[in-house]
Amino acid sequence: MRLLNDRELQAGLVQSAQHSGFRILGVDPAAGGDNSAIVLRSANAQQVLFNQKLQDTMDLVGVIQDQYREWQCDVIVIDRTGIGQGVYDRLKQMDYSVRGVAFGEKADDEMFANLKAELHWRQRKWVLSGGRLIQNYGWNEFEVVKYKNKDGKLIIQPKEELLREGISSPNVVDAAVLTQYIADSAIKSARILKNHGNQFYDRSIEIWRG
Repeated sequence: MRLLNDRELQAGLVQSAQHSGFRILGVDPAAGGDNSAIVLRSANAQQVLFNQKLQDTMDLVGVIQDQYREWQCDVIVIDRTGIGQGVYDRLKQMDYSVRGVAFGEKADDEMFANLKAELHWRQRKWVLSGGRLIQNYGWNEFEVVKYKNKDGKLIIQPKEELLREGISSPNVVDAAVLTQYIADSAIKSARILKNHGNQFYDRSIEIWRG
C-alpha cells in the first residue's frame, strides 16, 4: 500500500505557508547521477529546499551550510549511510548541530522492521494530523513509496526493488522523513541546555524562585 494515497497527499499540499517553531533540516546525500535532497521541517510545514545532482558529494556541505544559515535551523539530520558518512563527519567537524542516521538501525517500536519504516510512519502521521507540504514536484515521489506487513512488522519497499522496476530513488521523501527523527521537545531541551553553558538545567528551580 502507498504511504500516502492521492487523497491524503493532495490534502496535505499547500501553495505557501509561514514556518513556525523549531526548524530541522533533513538531508539525503546521493551520488552516481542521483539527486541529493534537502527538506526543511518546522512545526507546521515541510519545504523542499534542494533537489539536484552534484558532481562532488562534498559540495553538498556548502549547500547545507547556506540553507542552515538562511533558515536559522536548529539541527541537521543526515543519512550517514555510505557516502553520507563523509558529509556528516565534515559537518560534525565544523561544529554544526548534526545527527547522523542509518535507516537500517533498529526501530524503537517493535511494530516496525527498522528505523526507516518507523520514520516513514511518523511522516505519514504528521501529514495526516495537519502537517503541510509546500508545493514542489519532489512530493510526487510519495506516489511510489509503499509499505507492507512482512513477518508481522511494517516495512518500506526497498530502493533496490524500485530500481528493478525502473523507478528512481525517492530522495525528497527520504530527506523529509529524516526530519521526523528528532522531536520538537528534544530540540527545546537542547536549546535550554546550550543557553545555560551546557550544564544540566532544572527549570523548576526558576519557577520556584518566581
